[in-house]
Amino acid sequence: MPAPNYPRQNRNFLPSAGLLTGNGIPRMPRPPFRAVLALNSMSLSLIYCGNSAGSVAQRTSQQGGARIRLIIFLVIVGLMGWSAYKVVPPYMANYQLEDWMRTQAPYWLVNHTTDEVLVDNILKEIDARGIPATKDNVKILANNSRDVKVSVDYTVHIDLSFYQFDLHFNPVMDNQSLIQ
Repeated sequence: MPAPNYPRQNRNFLPSAGLLTGNGIPRMPRPPFRAVLALNSMSLSLIYCGNSAGSVAQRTSQQGGARIRLIIFLVIVGLMGWSAYKVVPPYMANYQLEDWMRTQAPYWLVNHTTDEVLVDNILKEIDARGIPATKDNVKILANNSRDVKVSVDYTVHIDLSFYQFDLHFNPVMDNQSLIQ
């Protein structure tokens, strides 16, 4: 049987690139490389599964890290959301009460509103906003023809299930708020 006619070796020929070795002797083709493209929750990674002969998939040590990071991230974001859900409404109610008192001050000043009517108006607004304050928390500091000064001093208890604290608010309306 005559020897097959193979091309001569040249410099640019890489032995691993084809079916011929550098000396022209044919070699057996390698089994195809199998790899699995795995989509984790945080990253895209390539896992070597071996050759087609059925070797067991090998996993890197970083496979579970992305999932744990995602879980920790979601827990932290959830706690921040829960905290904001519990803490932001009292601040908003306080801001709305201050704004309401600032807009009502000129009417109270011009109409020469009595202390009892002033306290009743403020208590109605406090009840509408859901603020835990009573008549004892509303203080009329000055109510005359030249100025009206009102202070509401109250505390809101916040229970986050894992931490409890009190927020202290003291919205004050005076003539300086009219000038601004």
